[in-house]
Amino acid sequence: MNLAPEALEVINMGGSYEGGIIPPALINAYSAMAITPYWRAMNFLATNLAAFPRSVRQNGNRMDDAEPHPLAKLLRRKPNGYQTPQVMWRTFYYHAANKGNGYLWIERDAATFKPIGLHNLLPEDVHPIRYIHEGEKTPTQYYLVRSTKTVLSGADVIHIQALGHDGHCGTNPVEQHEATFQQAMALDRFQTRFLQKGTMIRAAIELPEAVGADDDLVDEIQETMRRYFRGADAERDIVVLPNGAKLNNATLSPADSQLAEQGAVLTKKIAQITGVPPHFLYEFKDAKYNNLTEQMGQDVVRYTFLPWIQQTEEELTAKLLTDDELDEGYAIHLNPDALLRGSSKEQMEVVTLGVKSGIYTENEGRGLIGMPAVADASANQLKRLGDTAPPPAAGDAEAE
Repeated sequence: MNLAPEALEVINMGGSYEGGIIPPALINAYSAMAITPYWRAMNFLATNLAAFPRSVRQNGNRMDDAEPHPLAKLLRRKPNGYQTPQVMWRTFYYHAANKGNGYLWIERDAATFKPIGLHNLLPEDVHPIRYIHEGEKTPTQYYLVRSTKTVLSGADVIHIQALGHDGHCGTNPVEQHEATFQQAMALDRFQTRFLQKGTMIRAAIELPEAVGADDDLVDEIQETMRRYFRGADAERDIVVLPNGAKLNNATLSPADSQLAEQGAVLTKKIAQITGVPPHFLYEFKDAKYNNLTEQMGQDVVRYTFLPWIQQTEEELTAKLLTDDELDEGYAIHLNPDALLRGSSKEQMEVVTLGVKSGIYTENEGRGLIGMPAVADASANQLKRLGDTAPPPAAGDAEAE
């Protein structure tokens, strides 16, 4: 029983348009990247999510760097033999945000079945399938890779998705909001043509009745207008018309055409689609109420990154850790603290208070501000609230 929806991508191929109207542009997940605010939104999401530190924790506690979990290499240093972690994770999140689905194939050791590699799968090449085996009541998740005609078990594919109607396949945001992207593409093309033609091209030239419709004179005037008063490189700003001809310029100025206002509206629409606040897309018209760097960082983490972070943590924890490790409280954690700490002064104040209060060890505090750990054993022990002296070494504590 196949419960998967049709996964073929629908592309707008235009239609039959009369009257010289430019047909709509091709809209798909690739052509939409030519729209500047959308490119910025995708790059913002993918690059920042890929940069968040990934770690394995037990019962909420960080693993000791001296004895890291075996998955630390895959998550932070070497996910496969041909990509850096930043490139692999950035591609993964770009697929999820732009196409609605991001897939990673988990390469496992043939003998131990432990994860030894993570590999991006192209979302347009993967078809999620839920199949109910004979004699069973609940479906099993599989992923069909069309190019290789391979069926992968759901346990071997990390899958995060945008909003979807069936719970196992995300919706492509570009296809879903094609009209918005069509408007943005049309505005870009109009602005380009506006600049190419200049402000003197849409006009009517009135000739005196005595002159008449002299074809040579008409051609001469048209050629003069096109040669000197067209495009961004127009050489002249004063036109002299012979024989009493009169120019009636009907071209709208950039201000009258409200190109900037239309662009701002489309940027806000793209912000609504992607979840990236407009001020992060460099649209600052309504950003005056939220001009604090710390507050902006907190808001974008809570309302933009958190849904992706939670999905990723759940998928990585469920697919990469064994049942025994799950029972022991192990989980994979993404840390967005870099966007929550605010200014350098605020970072130091928060870390210092956390260490003095016994919330962080000294090395944990150093890690939060990007500094390496120190070898002193006391730097890995929590201080008692109000205690300014370093805690005793482990050996001294046992001797007492």
